[in-house]
Amino acid sequence: MSKETDLTDVREATERIAASLITISSALEDIVRTLSTSAGKKVGSDLRQAKAVGQFTVLSAMSELKKHAKTPETPAPKITLEAKIKMPKEKKPTPPTCISNYVDLTAAQIVPLVASLTPEERAEVLAYEKATRERKTILAALKKAT
Repeated sequence: MSKETDLTDVREATERIAASLITISSALEDIVRTLSTSAGKKVGSDLRQAKAVGQFTVLSAMSELKKHAKTPETPAPKITLEAKIKMPKEKKPTPPTCISNYVDLTAAQIVPLVASLTPEERAEVLAYEKATRERKTILAALKKAT
């Protein structure tokens, strides 16, 4: 069910409630008119006030519904199975090959090895670190070695 359908259903329900309230209040006013006592006058006054408040509330609600109906939210696009298949997979960066078991080593173990790397190997380590953990000690060592 769409949001527009929901708003239409709410609007129709609100209009039915408003019509029912007006019918009930009119019937009650007829009953109050037959009463000639001061209590009847007080009840009649209270009833007119309640009717005015009720009408104002219904009109306010209808106004709010109209605002929302004019500016419906755009639903998020659905991603179909075909679109998922066409979407490129995010490539996981490959660990540098210049240092064996790079992913298993700590930064403290890698830093002393940086000085012995060629500029190309340092670039490989730098790219991997920036794409993954961004360990500050390794990045600092790479910057110092250049």
